[in-house]
Amino acid sequence: MKKISAILLALALAMLASCFALAESGPVVRSGAIAAYTDGSGSIYLPGRADAINKTDASALVGIDAYRVLFLSAAGDGEDLYMIDLASFQETLIARGVHAACLTDEAEAYYVTDADRARLTRVDLDTMATETACTANEPIDRLYLSAERLVFELGDQA
Repeated sequence: MKKISAILLALALAMLASCFALAESGPVVRSGAIAAYTDGSGSIYLPGRADAINKTDASALVGIDAYRVLFLSAAGDGEDLYMIDLASFQETLIARGVHAACLTDEAEAYYVTDADRARLTRVDLDTMATETACTANEPIDRLYLSAERLVFELGDQA
């Protein structure tokens, strides 16, 4: 009986690990001591809080800081970028048709839309003002933070 239980536990852990490996954005995001996680059903939770903080289903977490959580939500053929204010838990739609997004350390985020994958857009999360941060020669595939700052990958991981 112990052998069967051990095998079942190993299979369950392997399936859980494979689910996490398939996700483009992990089920947990953190910044310092602050963290948020998804339950795999579209709900976002903060540790120590029993209720979900979002109304719109989340497909991926983008980032968290002391004031907000950013997430993507599946919408039609693409995804929309949302922000949740951690003081009021109010959701704000930032952009529609987002291909990739990244929250930086300041009150700003960057995103690339499906409609114009060569254009990197910066949004001020306090004022919601947007501006073009740069235009690439090729489509941008992915955004992430490095020790140096924001990095974007072009096609074929350039």
